[in-house]
Amino acid sequence: MSGLINSAGSRSGVIGTTELDYEEGTYTPVATGSTADPTNASGSTASYEKIGNLVHISGYFSTTYTDGSGSLRMSLPFTCSSLGEGYIPGTIQSYNFNWDEGFDSAAWVIRTAPNQSYATFLASRDATTQLTQTVDTDQAGNIRFSLTYRIA
Repeated sequence: MSGLINSAGSRSGVIGTTELDYEEGTYTPVATGSTADPTNASGSTASYEKIGNLVHISGYFSTTYTDGSGSLRMSLPFTCSSLGEGYIPGTIQSYNFNWDEGFDSAAWVIRTAPNQSYATFLASRDATTQLTQTVDTDQAGNIRFSLTYRIA
């Protein structure tokens, strides 16, 4: 569904129309690795809602990854804005997923940054470890995610 939302009203005697761009739909997020892309990725689905320049996505990976390396990345339906808002974090929930580098009990997030058309899955396990640890893509598991970000 997409279109414009029109609203006419009166404020201090001025009558006007406000138009707000609205779109919703589904897309298939593509799993990639920052060094080598995984193969045999299947079962990924997501939905998005775009209101003006704000996009909210949610979905899941239920996949078997092989031959991937580097950071686990996921494609986005729209490229993140270049407005310099810094890194935009979202939330994830995983099941039966073996996180890399002994970070099984870490706090995991999904994150995008200005001008990126993908999001990266990252970890932090204490106050001194920044969000720089990435996940190994050579494995199987289920990940649910949610992320809200701005577009140009």
